[in-house]
Amino acid sequence: MSEKIKNMFAEIASKYDLLNDVLSFGMHRLWKKKLIKLSSPISESRILDLATGTGDIAFLYSKISNNVIGVDLTPEMIEVAKKRSNSHNPKFMVGDALKLDFEDNSFDIISISFGIRNVDDIRQSLREMYRMLDKNGRIYILEFGQALPPFSYIYNFYSKFIIPFIGNLLSGSAFAYTYLPESSAKFPAAEEFTDIVNELRVFKRVSYIRLFFGVSYIYIIQK
Repeated sequence: MSEKIKNMFAEIASKYDLLNDVLSFGMHRLWKKKLIKLSSPISESRILDLATGTGDIAFLYSKISNNVIGVDLTPEMIEVAKKRSNSHNPKFMVGDALKLDFEDNSFDIISISFGIRNVDDIRQSLREMYRMLDKNGRIYILEFGQALPPFSYIYNFYSKFIIPFIGNLLSGSAFAYTYLPESSAKFPAAEEFTDIVNELRVFKRVSYIRLFFGVSYIYIIQK
């Protein structure tokens, strides 16, 4: 993640949860719950949530699993996550998704929510996840994509004009909520993303589920 993007997340950390709720009309919470359900964690599951932000996914997992770790590159996000916690599970720490200190085969489930489009090298992040996954482990990625027609006409207007306006109004960061729709529009979604995964030739299979007319996708990757 570039320093500019890292500083952007540091700037909006205190308003991040509020803006997610406002700008998605709360739908991001439904998508995250769907990710948890799809991953079918159990109490013994060893779970790593990358780009954890303020910890939404990690907290959902911690209701089921006794061993959840949330990692984010931005210290300010991790501080917000820690303030939300009143126990040792989940555990939060600062770290780079491209290079982490965890041993090989350390986790049964790795998730990353609205974060993989921000890493400097998608392929390297996937290789690092592969290294940390135990045999038959799974990766679950929730990420924005491009809305499909005819809904795309409405959503593209919303993304281009409404999201930056409301984002700037509530966060004071004009860049952050211009960057969000621009980066989402450029992200290689659906088959383009599964092609990237398959090109690595290390995973058994990859599939995806389209959410809300293609606004978001959940990718399921099997080691």
